[in-house]
Amino acid sequence: MDHRTLLPAGTELAFPGMTCVIGRCIGRGSNAIVYEATYQDATSSRQKHHVLVKELFPFDPRGLVRREADLSVCRDPEGEDLWQMHLESFQRGNDIHLQLLALYPDQLGSNINTFPLNNTLYTILDDPGSRSLEKELGKEPAPNLRKAANWCLQLLDCLEVFHRQQFLHLDISLDNVLLTGEGERERVMLTDYNSVYSRAEIQRGGETVCFSAKEGFTAPETQTGMYGDISYCTDLFSVAAVFYATLTGSPPSMIQLSRKNPPDARESPLLIDASQAVREQVRKILRRGLCTLPDKRYQSCAYMKQDLAELIARMDRQETAPSPVREAEPEAARPETPEESAAQAPEKEKPAASKKRTVAAAVAAGILVCAACAWLFWIRPMAPDPVKNTEQPGETPSVSAEELPAETPSGSVEELLLFTETDKLDDPNYESLIQSRRMAANGDTWQLFGLGMMYEDGAAVEQDYGIARQYYLHAAEKNEPGAYLRLGIFYEQGFGVEKSMDTALRYYQKAADLGLADGFILLGNVYADEISDYYNRDEAIRNYQKAADLGNPEAYVQLGNVYASEAGGLQDLKEAGRCYRTAVSMSLEDAWGEYKPGESQGQT
Repeated sequence: MDHRTLLPAGTELAFPGMTCVIGRCIGRGSNAIVYEATYQDATSSRQKHHVLVKELFPFDPRGLVRREADLSVCRDPEGEDLWQMHLESFQRGNDIHLQLLALYPDQLGSNINTFPLNNTLYTILDDPGSRSLEKELGKEPAPNLRKAANWCLQLLDCLEVFHRQQFLHLDISLDNVLLTGEGERERVMLTDYNSVYSRAEIQRGGETVCFSAKEGFTAPETQTGMYGDISYCTDLFSVAAVFYATLTGSPPSMIQLSRKNPPDARESPLLIDASQAVREQVRKILRRGLCTLPDKRYQSCAYMKQDLAELIARMDRQETAPSPVREAEPEAARPETPEESAAQAPEKEKPAASKKRTVAAAVAAGILVCAACAWLFWIRPMAPDPVKNTEQPGETPSVSAEELPAETPSGSVEELLLFTETDKLDDPNYESLIQSRRMAANGDTWQLFGLGMMYEDGAAVEQDYGIARQYYLHAAEKNEPGAYLRLGIFYEQGFGVEKSMDTALRYYQKAADLGLADGFILLGNVYADEISDYYNRDEAIRNYQKAADLGNPEAYVQLGNVYASEAGGLQDLKEAGRCYRTAVSMSLEDAWGEYKPGESQGQT
């Protein structure tokens, strides 16, 4: 429990040039308390300025930091380290706020000044009559779905301010999202800068990086300290959690986030009267935004904004049947990455569009990229979105790896390797990029696949699904199974291509035919999705079993999930328990999933 003593209402804080009178407390964070306050206008005794006062007062459950009778904030010697950590965080937050305010004065609340007083620091912030989204909602959902979508669109606009400058906010939650104004004048603001770090600082990690963790809003990689996975997608997980909270009244629970599929808010009262097309779009946004795997989430604000805009468009159309899959945006109109937005750079030329490329392929050699990409064959993509087909429910769609689309790369490998216009020369992965290009030029198929991943993720280059797909097509021509897998994911998710589940299934089948267990797992995921028109329990079991026969422990977890499901009245808890125990015996610590055999089932 937070036992910090608040400043009494009416307390006068005599700062240079102004005396602030404290009003009510409006928020408590891990290192500060925020109050409403006023101060007298210098030229008119009848006018008062309304401000927020943020007091550095770290929370310490041991009581080593406390308020004395004279209102000063003191600490015991044992609490000095805690105090210094929060002092640096407080000062850092102010510095970053001022940096961003200088660049984007119209998109951030004003930071008036910071003063030392009462053995601590006070920051005076402009108060435009804001209220937190947490208090606006209470424990209820938003007034309507359109309001929830618009709030998140505006929140993404604010977040882009941070991402354009290579900063991550890392503390997005309902209490840090502020609303100002009413009706059409309502505006969203993002506050609390004490967990803001640059991407470079995150990559270095170490004791200097300290995060705020809030259940339901904090991404898994932040909670576990996996610094290498923390990126723009980490903030976007939190935005998706805020969206979920506006739909249901509370953020997703740890139990919901630990399940195979991310929570989709299907029980939200805001979706009761929504069309199927609208519900599917909400489900898509949440499943991608709340995916536990960072590389399967939204990678930039622009892509999430695009899907929210599509949601609003579907609400406008009020369709009564699922809308056809949306064609991918033309490459020339694809959303900008944060770096492109910051530089307001023109659209980059695609590798096959012209042979007028600049900068020769890199000349350094090495093996670093092999180690960096080794994890790629342990891919566990997020579960698919349902896509209509012509099969009857319960039937297996007719797909075959032999019926793959006649896709070929639009240019040679040599032309592709010469495209370097979007390179990030200061990126820590840049050396790996040039080494990979050199090895690919010498005929290394694995490096073609690795380069595709770098363009897909935006590692050392601007993120570009079009270029990534070209590399995958070249690697697929050489029968690289991972390339077939990624191409399938592109068609399933609509990354730079029109969505086609049938095409995705054929690519997954090809990867599986080449002995890649993840190919069977992705096939199984499609057939195991109980609300998809592709649902087929027998096909899911067959594919998961083939992956299990290849020694993949995740396959046993998925098999267990199928047997534990009540769908179709075919639940088999005994078989589910056997599968989970097999996975555990293969050292998969989290294998028990949603079912743990106990006394009621007679299992041990």
